[in-house]
Amino acid sequence: MLSELNIEKYRGIDGLKLENLGRVNVIAGENNTGKTSILEIIESLERPNDLRAWRLLGRREGNSVRISTTTYDTMKSLFPINNENNKTSIIYSAKYNNEIFLVELIGEFSDTILNDEQLDKIGVFKPDDGIIEYEHNDYEASLLDIHYKINGKNSGSDKIYSLQRKFTTSRNKFVSIVENVVYVSPTQHANNSFYLSALMTNSELYEKFVEIMKEFDPDFVSINSVEDEMTHSRKYVVLSKKFKEGLLLNAYGDGMKKAMLLLSALLKAKDGILLLDEFETAIHVSVMGKVFKWIIENAAKLNVQIFMTSHSLEAINSVLKCCPDMQKDIRMITLVNTEDGVKARNVNALKAVQLMDEYGLELR
Repeated sequence: MLSELNIEKYRGIDGLKLENLGRVNVIAGENNTGKTSILEIIESLERPNDLRAWRLLGRREGNSVRISTTTYDTMKSLFPINNENNKTSIIYSAKYNNEIFLVELIGEFSDTILNDEQLDKIGVFKPDDGIIEYEHNDYEASLLDIHYKINGKNSGSDKIYSLQRKFTTSRNKFVSIVENVVYVSPTQHANNSFYLSALMTNSELYEKFVEIMKEFDPDFVSINSVEDEMTHSRKYVVLSKKFKEGLLLNAYGDGMKKAMLLLSALLKAKDGILLLDEFETAIHVSVMGKVFKWIIENAAKLNVQIFMTSHSLEAINSVLKCCPDMQKDIRMITLVNTEDGVKARNVNALKAVQLMDEYGLELR
């Protein structure tokens, strides 16, 4: 498991250390304390020297992707805002399975001039509207030069130009610290993006999954994957006693779809890390206990470590209290803005419940 995470420089985070991480880690705090940034850094452990992976992180906005953002602007947004001498860096270390990994992205900004031949070589569309053309077909551009280091060793580099509109894949030999990381956004269920194939091949967990689905629809029977005769793609059909024929999954409410997403994502993350951003979205308070209990109990069986962010006191309460026998394996991490930057308070669920119930301590 990931037991420590030290983010020295990333976005607005400067020197945040998380220690004594558990099987399940609930991260709370005010806006702009870095909750989502922590998930991003953990997700990057899958391929820390892969430009495409960082680009996807930077372009994620909720559940949408800002397609119009250039790779240059996207990567620039990931580096700390205050850059000195046109140099900047993303630096963090992680202790995973008792081994420490230090990741560094060293960035340097500069201005350059590109000619037609250079534009073609780096896969840039020829400048047109909004881009000034100079004599001799020279074009002014900004350059971000990134060098990757892992445990002090060079692990590749990338050059990104402000004029680039096409994405050029890195030629780096990718390094993987954590082989399987699954991220679930707050609204991913609304796009009918699930991991149900993993769930439907595990009979024991599928049986428990059906029990939870009956909390949303007492007449729920099963969910099946069928082929669309027109497109030959796979779609999911839900069988219910209320209807003579199966209904497409997208006919059901957000609560049921979000529960399906969370349960299937846990299976997808087997032997890895599951990241749940604002995990309570669309889950009604009345069923939180059963859904979260299923996830936490099966996380240990599937060797999955979970990091979840939340603003909801009801959801946090539910997670902390749903598995009394596992409270020592659940960590409550609260991020707090101080004069010295963001700091983390970290206690286990047993202590967190005591602080909340007996002393009225605000865990969010």
